[in-house]
Amino acid sequence: MVCALLNVAKQTQSNFVILFNFCNFVMPATAAHSKSVAHHEAMQAIYFCFYNFCRRHETIKQTPTMAAGIADRQWTVQDLLREVSNN
Repeated sequence: MVCALLNVAKQTQSNFVILFNFCNFVMPATAAHSKSVAHHEAMQAIYFCFYNFCRRHETIKQTPTMAAGIADRQWTVQDLLREVSNN
């Protein structure tokens, strides 16, 4: 039984290594990262706004801004973009 579990563990580890190597081969190293601090800050701001204004959270059954009383409804991405373009 223990030998079978060890073989499964070794196979699982090797699968992760193969997948990791394949992903590094196929995708360039900068595919998932911002290339400048300004782009990184902009993406963080977009994600922050989406997370708090647009995304309904399962635990509180509403958006965090609705729970805090800042917004009266769940925003769509279009609403978010409209607000950004107005400012």
